[in-house]
Amino acid sequence: KAGSKASAEVRAKATQEAYSYLFPMIREMREQGRTFQAIADKLNTEGHTTRASKPWTPTAALRVWRLATCA
Repeated sequence: KAGSKASAEVRAKATQEAYSYLFPMIREMREQGRTFQAIADKLNTEGHTTRASKPWTPTAALRVWRLATCA
């Protein structure tokens, strides 16, 4: 179990580093009351992709927002 926890922490840190430049934008959009669908749409329109080079989904936006609010 310790290995799983350590692995999760490493992944979370890598995700935080990969998306840290988007944190202010995502935080601001949420403060404006935008939905995660609207945030995903905006990120896709601006040409941003996930670390897996895929389009943003509302779930991905939610997960990154959670990291942004904990950072």
